[in-house]
Amino acid sequence: MTVNGHLANGQMPPTGRKQHVWGAPVALMLPVTLTVLAIWLPFGFSMTALIEGWGVLGTFADQHLFFLTSVGSPMQAQALRPLTIFPQALAYFLDPDSFFYWHVLLALALIVKGAASAHLMARISHSVRWGALMGVLVLVYPADTMQLSFRSIHINWALALLLVGSSLFVEACRRKHHLSKHLAALSAATFLFLACCMYEASLPLIVVPLLAIYAIYGVKGSISYLRINLAVLLFWLASAAIYVAYALVTAPKIASYETSILSGGNLLSILIASFPKLFSIGALRALLGGWVDAARMVGSEFNSYSYLALAAAVIVIAIVSVTKISCLCWHPSEARPGTASWRWPLRTVLAGAVMTLLGYAPFLVSGAHLAISQRTFLFATPGAAMVWVGLLIMLWKLANWPAIACASLLIFGGLGAQLVQFHHYVRISQVQRTLLKSIMQNFDGRLGGKTLLILDGSNQLGQTWMFGEGNLRMALSYLYGHSIGPVEVCRMPNAEWEHADSLARKGSCEETASEWILRPASTVSGPGYIAPPRTANVHLAKSDLITVRINPDGSAVANPDLDSYRRNLMDAGSTAALRYRNVLLAKHETMDMFRDVPPVDQFDWNFGKWWSLEVVVRGTGWREPEWTSHGLFHESDAWKADDRAALYFDISLSRGAHVINGRFGIIVNEAVRQSMVVVLNGVTLPVEWGNDHAFQTKIPAGLLRLKNNEIAFQSISDQNYYGLSAQLIGFKIRAR
Repeated sequence: MTVNGHLANGQMPPTGRKQHVWGAPVALMLPVTLTVLAIWLPFGFSMTALIEGWGVLGTFADQHLFFLTSVGSPMQAQALRPLTIFPQALAYFLDPDSFFYWHVLLALALIVKGAASAHLMARISHSVRWGALMGVLVLVYPADTMQLSFRSIHINWALALLLVGSSLFVEACRRKHHLSKHLAALSAATFLFLACCMYEASLPLIVVPLLAIYAIYGVKGSISYLRINLAVLLFWLASAAIYVAYALVTAPKIASYETSILSGGNLLSILIASFPKLFSIGALRALLGGWVDAARMVGSEFNSYSYLALAAAVIVIAIVSVTKISCLCWHPSEARPGTASWRWPLRTVLAGAVMTLLGYAPFLVSGAHLAISQRTFLFATPGAAMVWVGLLIMLWKLANWPAIACASLLIFGGLGAQLVQFHHYVRISQVQRTLLKSIMQNFDGRLGGKTLLILDGSNQLGQTWMFGEGNLRMALSYLYGHSIGPVEVCRMPNAEWEHADSLARKGSCEETASEWILRPASTVSGPGYIAPPRTANVHLAKSDLITVRINPDGSAVANPDLDSYRRNLMDAGSTAALRYRNVLLAKHETMDMFRDVPPVDQFDWNFGKWWSLEVVVRGTGWREPEWTSHGLFHESDAWKADDRAALYFDISLSRGAHVINGRFGIIVNEAVRQSMVVVLNGVTLPVEWGNDHAFQTKIPAGLLRLKNNEIAFQSISDQNYYGLSAQLIGFKIRAR
């Protein structure tokens, strides 16, 4: 019995070519593995934790090592994801004193994810060629900007497990013997359950193997095929049902953003309101916008294309080579028995489009997630890659060489985007190392009931990407191997307290002869906003403080009393010494391929060039960067949240006069606009206004300096509009 020309038990009709059991998997693994190596080779293992990663490590130091989250665990808010901590815990268990296994596990997750995707496409297309291309595109796909951060290690593993389960589902359907079929089906269901337990966004993608089967057989053929393999389908659905039952039982027992959305009673109205964004944000970015950004990144971020071109060429050659030497397969150019040659590529495109939408759909319930491209497109990526592979297959049917050229361009651009992303996170890691090293060198980890006060002259600590939301304390707890706290940060010289109110406005610090006074931001009002009660000032007697002063360049003012302690950091076997050397002294050797140093007399300041890849801001008086969408393009900006908001920068310059050209996105009212002045290195400069809140300021010769320039935007703030004044997009400095 056959279904659309295929044997009903799932076995494909013979083609006269000898089939090898291991030939196809090995062939599919090679390009995927080379792609992961190409991504890691320029940077090595130099990346460290970011944001939640430090929180996890600090929790291990404060509490104990644990592998599962539950209602009774130290991370009970994550109980809907009982396995979410498992990859980080395993890496810590294997080596608690470095990030070596974090890199190994992240790279391994990408290899598994790519290989499973490749296997699914190979089964759909009957071709190693298209399977190998699919595996590579899933890894270099540029829509998401968090694939290569440790923040996403559990998400990558969840997606990898889901795709492995989907591959096993397809293989289970192909098995002749009942025992083999049922074991494969049970394995597939187990991987699905593990994926959901690691990240609940896996659940909507239970349709992945069903869509793969649809791409092969069509609607009628798929129904017949699944009837024959009903046991496999029931195993799969039962696994999803078990997780849903677990989530329903657990959700009322915890407080998390997932449960707050579900318990709000307005889930349906949220989905209805946000549904258009499934296409205007999700589909647009996943299918096209990511590639536009990738092309722009490759065009503007690289100083040299040698490595990128060589790596992309090796990957393309690997795909071509494994296609030539593989003994698996049919070629897509051959008509499949009983199937019109154009139907299955079209079904592949349609299946990929549905998979893309379902992969993005879980984030529609959260406005905060709709505003970012980090982790929100990881589950949409396999479907989007499938769409592009389907289109390339159709192009191949028309002409081979254009298809090869287009596939090569996608690999080149996607790989370039991944290298830019990795470079971005490594640069943040380097700044973190500098600041943490300065603190560790001048604080021996013994508070004795006192408070650690960091006077941060670099003006970076306390931001989201620089140990915000209490992550500095967690990072220090990890590095010293025991709980550190309390920790307070004042950004100097503007004396900004890192503590933020409900509107993300920072407080202030004041030093007196005997104490430091930390004041929360002033109480303000705004449309639809009811200010909570203002918290009390914090008074810290100097006798109860251990103070570390950080210079503008990130170095610290050395405490001579700790000379012996600093020597021990370099050779002792204590936890703090080992982590100091392995984490903070790790060398970062990168190829000179990126355009990091601006040309002389050309300085462009913005809060981030690429969607969700914000820069670490050196400054005070600003809220965290936000993003504004303009179709395929995204623009960063930040609200000026104090009367005086400052930024610090270095510049290469020649002698002579310069000019600043910049733009605000929003100015709250005309009074703010009229009061706005620019103060550069202590000199007040008048502002000349243009259209659309553009401005210009002339800089006299000799005012700029090479290092640590301060530009401050001063104006009144509107206390009736959330205490804000204007939203800065960026500025440029040029010679005139």
